[in-house]
Amino acid sequence: MWKQLEPKAVFRWFAWVSRFPHGSGHTEQLAEACLAFARERKLACRRDAIGNVVICKPGRGSSQSAAPLILQAHLDMVLAAAPESGRDLLAEGPRLQTDGEWVWAEGTTLGADDGIGVAVCLALLDDPTLEHPPLEIVLTVDEETGMKGALALDCAGLQGRRMINLDAEQEGIIYVGCAGGNKVSCVLPVRRIFTSGRGWELRISGLRGGHSGMDIHRGRASAARLMGRTLFRLSRETALYAAEAELGQADNAIAAEGTVRFLLPEQADPTAEVQKLEACFRSEYAAADPELRQVLEPWRPDGPVLDRDSTNRLITLLVCGVQGVEEMSQAVPGLPQTSGNLGLLRVTDREIRGEFCIRSTFDSQKIMLNERLACLAAALGGRAAYSEGCPAWEYRAESPLRVCCEKAYEALYEKKPISRMIHAGAECGVFAAAIPELDCISIGPEIRGAHTPAERMRVESVRRTWIWLLEILRRL
Repeated sequence: MWKQLEPKAVFRWFAWVSRFPHGSGHTEQLAEACLAFARERKLACRRDAIGNVVICKPGRGSSQSAAPLILQAHLDMVLAAAPESGRDLLAEGPRLQTDGEWVWAEGTTLGADDGIGVAVCLALLDDPTLEHPPLEIVLTVDEETGMKGALALDCAGLQGRRMINLDAEQEGIIYVGCAGGNKVSCVLPVRRIFTSGRGWELRISGLRGGHSGMDIHRGRASAARLMGRTLFRLSRETALYAAEAELGQADNAIAAEGTVRFLLPEQADPTAEVQKLEACFRSEYAAADPELRQVLEPWRPDGPVLDRDSTNRLITLLVCGVQGVEEMSQAVPGLPQTSGNLGLLRVTDREIRGEFCIRSTFDSQKIMLNERLACLAAALGGRAAYSEGCPAWEYRAESPLRVCCEKAYEALYEKKPISRMIHAGAECGVFAAAIPELDCISIGPEIRGAHTPAERMRVESVRRTWIWLLEILRRL
């Protein structure tokens, strides 16, 4: 199948990467395979304590004595599977599919974010005929869970002072700046009781979800917000006791589905109210989420449920937790400035845990949302814990690397690429903070639906981006 796609080398290595399970925190096999790849080709390589891989290749041709270039991608992917797929991406890699125009995975995330960046790096390292400056290939781990690999990397060992990050998702666009961000875990206490009543299960599905940075401004519904609104409305009408709840698959993905089970008095029937709310939601999100569904079915309780106070804590977290765009940029039209996303929620016997992804181009507003969640958690008798977070990547007015990339694209395709800042986080910010003189950009092929089972990558865009990168290397 992959022999039919161009560029053959890139898709061959993408298929190779996809053979390995490589979710965040589980990149050991892929990292070791990349080291073995480098050793077979007698390339200098190393792996640090956290799992980052660095592979160096001498320059070739007229560029061999040029200043070194860092090419950077991340080894991990978001693991998300459609409920009916029955797939376990912790045990196996994505099952790739293609129609010649697009590539996708059977029932799960594809992992093109950032498997295609890794594949491009391997294709460059594997080809002895390409002209390029000395290359430092940096493959980081756990980008999707807070850029832990990049934050832990000892950049003092890198010689390059210019870097191309291969983790962008729109061909023909050069990313030149991004928001900073961090994760917030809100943990609330629960008390369980035994009580009588009639059990119900509410399932929210059919949402498009998406990346909490790239898609947060597109007006898509969040399963967290819909679940909160529905539970709040039902709890106003009668005594409601939540039993179990879960939604989302990653804090940095807009929650596309969720399930909650609860008890109501025997005589209460929430069917009409749930249907009424579904109609409201479908009207509100008709353009962004036309497949939105709320399905209510009877459920047989088999244990204790949350008491009323614990149930109210859950509802309040869903209703009042930060969700969506908080501020739009006043400097860059159309760019979200600050946002929050409740992407993951689980209710256990001991606690309610909500995982938020916070982003902002201003550290002050990122801190503001952290403090809002801390206040909310404290008011609900719980606590909030913050990850270290990642710095914003500031735009550089003087960037020879950006100019080179612009000229290369224009020469190939007779139009100038767009330079753009993004609301999504990028490891460029971490590297730029560690290497103050670093000149860096981010590019990549067209990827849609990242972080969701609808993820897909355009074949022609991979080809065009590969040709563009080769021209950049030649010019450098």
